[in-house]
Formats: sequence, structure tokens, C-alpha cells
Amino acid sequence: MANPAKGEDSNNCTIISLSLAASIPYEKANEIGIKAGRKKNEGFYLETLYEEARKKEIKIEKIKTRKKMNLKQFISNFPIGRFVLEKTGHAFCVINGKVHDVKTNGMNSKIQTIYRFDVDSENQIKNYIKNKFCY
Repeated sequence: MANPAKGEDSNNCTIISLSLAASIPYEKANEIGIKAGRKKNEGFYLETLYEEARKKEIKIEKIKTRKKMNLKQFISNFPIGRFVLEKTGHAFCVINGKVHDVKTNGMNSKIQTIYRFDVDSENQIKNYIKNKFCY
């Protein structure tokens, strides 16, 4: 059983973020990565990984925005849901406004690509809107 915390694999931010965002075990995310062509201790392209993940019926949507955002702006605009964010050379997960990462330092990190994972996101968004805007 691979444990990323024990240093058994490196350059695996794409696998860790997939595991967290899709709410699947690290081992399953790693299997998806291997099937997509990722090699141990090597980085990997998110889009290639997600093509394979979609075959496993993991719902992933690439979000297009009108302007580039930093992490603080992203969290303000997307407070609810499960996301993987990509910045130069790194991917990390944000779940309901909380950053799940050890390498992202600072809210000014520039976000390049946003992926939303549909793990009960629609119900979370509906409840957020209902609680925030309805009496």
C-alpha cells in the first residue's frame, strides 16, 4: 500500500489531488495514474490523468473563467465544492474553501486551470445558496 506521506513516491501532486477531490483512496487514484501512463516519482499532466479518471465514471469538469485569479479570489468566488487547481508545476485540492496542500504557500498563488469534481457538489451548492440567500 503506497503512502505518499512516507516518501514512497514523489512528484505525485496530481495523484494526491485526484484522490482528495474525487474522494477515493490514494491507491485507486494511483492505479488510474499508472493506467494513464504516469511513472513513479514523475510529474504528470492533469488532463491526461483526468481522461482516464472519466473512464472510471469520475465526473470532472474544466471551469473556464473570464479572468485569471489568485487563490484568495478563487476561494471567494467558489466557496463550495471540490476542486483541483493547477499553478505552474503543481496541482492541489480545495474542498469547500479549504486548501488541502503542503506546497501552496500564500493566497496570492496564481491559478492557471480549475477543475470541479462532482461529488455531491450540486446539493452542496443548493444548500449554500439556500442558507445564504433564502429565509
